[in-house]
Amino acid sequence: MGYLKKLSVAAGAALFSSAAFAQATSDMRITVIEQSPNVTYAADGSPKAGKIPAQPALVTYTSYLVTVSNSGITSSNTVNNITFRAATRIASQDVPVVAGRTAPYQSPAVPVLGTVSCSLATPPSDWSYNSEPTPISYTPSSDSYIECPIGQLKAGTSKSFYVYFLAPKAPTTLVTEQIQFDWRLNYGEATNDSGGASRQDSQQASAAPVLLGTFNPSSVKSSVPPTKKVELFTGTFGIATNYLTGDGWTTTITVPSANATNAKATIDESKASCSFGTTVLCAVYSDISVKDGDGNTVVFPATNANAATNALIIKLRRDASTIPSGSRLRDAAVYYAPDSIANPLPIPDCAVAPLGTTVSGVEVKRCEVKSARIEYKNANAPTPDYVGDWEFTIWATENGKYGW
Repeated sequence: MGYLKKLSVAAGAALFSSAAFAQATSDMRITVIEQSPNVTYAADGSPKAGKIPAQPALVTYTSYLVTVSNSGITSSNTVNNITFRAATRIASQDVPVVAGRTAPYQSPAVPVLGTVSCSLATPPSDWSYNSEPTPISYTPSSDSYIECPIGQLKAGTSKSFYVYFLAPKAPTTLVTEQIQFDWRLNYGEATNDSGGASRQDSQQASAAPVLLGTFNPSSVKSSVPPTKKVELFTGTFGIATNYLTGDGWTTTITVPSANATNAKATIDESKASCSFGTTVLCAVYSDISVKDGDGNTVVFPATNANAATNALIIKLRRDASTIPSGSRLRDAAVYYAPDSIANPLPIPDCAVAPLGTTVSGVEVKRCEVKSARIEYKNANAPTPDYVGDWEFTIWATENGKYGW
């Protein structure tokens, strides 16, 4: 049996039994669904130092799908002056609000149904979240409290949208933390469509918590905002290191800004049951998943010509300590496993089978840029850790499991 380096942390105790929390007063309905139950901590990059180039930061996100509707079940009244207000807070074990720790809002909100915009606003002094036996008050941070005017909803209509927040960096002292998303819906119920309100009302609750994972070299899981280029990587800065003391192989993925979907991305790495340090090149694997909120695979409209901006770009690296002496880079195989690692398929060279074309009746959904293969030596290694490592580049229109 091989072993698995999971790129998502184990689920923690939830405050609610369901990922979606719904509440109703009169005909108003609201659901707030977290898009990933756990997210990896962000991490700082490093600046250029002498010949060593700057290293990228790991930026991760959490997101929520908000749906507000006027069901019209009991009346045909229009609901007016609807505003969705919300704030994130970081909770830690018995500490419901960790001072100085925030998950900042990332503009803009992304409408799914209807037009909705959200913006940072001055946090109210009476903000609170539900807790037994009584609500607990706190002051939200100014970078995480938002207000989203929804306006008017006629009976039987609804609006829905996504909101995104940056995951925080790991605390100095590692403890179990989670992002809490507290929300309040204010509105006025009227007896006609004039825009007035005969009664003001509100609903208040918290979404299911998002568990924050301890950042380590082989763990990453994140929401991916549409039209935003997001780079995620395993290993420290995506650098492979000696397998005895670190990550012997790493994966870097770049989700392009051409992505128009609210998505979540994960990477799971594993290896074959063979051992490093022998005369046989032991296969390693990377299972990459980029899916939308409904669990469907995200497809990127990419070709060779626009791969730099439109393709899912995958860089696979393995450390010199995992490569037997005498192995040659040009002989190395990179393959795709559509069903299981027991049935691998070779990945064609992009120069021979261009991305997005049809070859022998089969659409080319992934190809390797063989001209971009690198065997790092002293002359071209960005840092000493790269020396002797191999690097492969894949362009893809969708996710999948890769071996190398």
